[in-house]
Amino acid sequence: MSAMTDYHTRLMAILRDALDPSALDWLTDSLQWLRNSQDLENDLLSRSAMARRKLGSEPLGPLEEIFTTEAGSLDCSHWSRSDAGRVCLLMAVIKQNPENATAWIDRLFRAGDERERAAVVKGLSLFPSPGSLKHLALEAGRCNSLMIYSALALRNPYITRWYDEHEYNQVVLKSLFTGLDIDLIAGLEQKANRELSRMCEQYADERLAANRTVPADISLAIGPHASDHGNALMLQFLQDPDARHRYYSALALGRRARHDPELFQALRLQLSGEENVTVRAAIEQQLAQAQE
Repeated sequence: MSAMTDYHTRLMAILRDALDPSALDWLTDSLQWLRNSQDLENDLLSRSAMARRKLGSEPLGPLEEIFTTEAGSLDCSHWSRSDAGRVCLLMAVIKQNPENATAWIDRLFRAGDERERAAVVKGLSLFPSPGSLKHLALEAGRCNSLMIYSALALRNPYITRWYDEHEYNQVVLKSLFTGLDIDLIAGLEQKANRELSRMCEQYADERLAANRTVPADISLAIGPHASDHGNALMLQFLQDPDARHRYYSALALGRRARHDPELFQALRLQLSGEENVTVRAAIEQQLAQAQE
């Protein structure tokens, strides 16, 4: 519980800097209301429902504060002010009832609207005994709401720590299917595995065979354990008219080029004719790192 108390204190400090006086007054009053509540469940739900209107939906913005959690580093800068406020309200209730922490988290997740449920999912790593909340993460991963699913899949270290290989791979594949940026999935390079590369190679093949667009960042999932066919796919993407494909394939190939002279040479050749400034910079960086 001490870790969550520290997270709560630090998140409140972030909100004090981010909120205007009237919004901060509402949040402070709400926390006091919950401390004195005679109907804690209904009061939590009602205050959480009001959070977006009272605190706003603007992102917290760039932060110096990075939370070091059991799951890994959590950067809350992309959270909305109401996301952070809802997590703070829930934490306050848990502090009052530590023995029922999981039950309180369940209640807000199941009773809240789409935005409230997404806020709970974003905060999973900050709550007590986060491993015991995996059932909520898995449910978020199966839901049809892209907002809730994105809260789990993107920038959320929870899946890095608590998901097994198969579960993690499914997050990456579903993110590709739904058009999310997999470069925002926490721990992708760390959790990448041979089966994930094969699944992504197959998915790319299916899209190409059907003359359909292949997600530009798929090379990030193919690259770490690419087969010879995976290397060929990434080299194909390195020539793609879409600069995003060239950018991500350059990143993925560069990490392999340290141990593969043919891939290193392919990057050098691409650099000689590359006109896109961002792609050129990525190739130059990868070539420099490959030579270290």
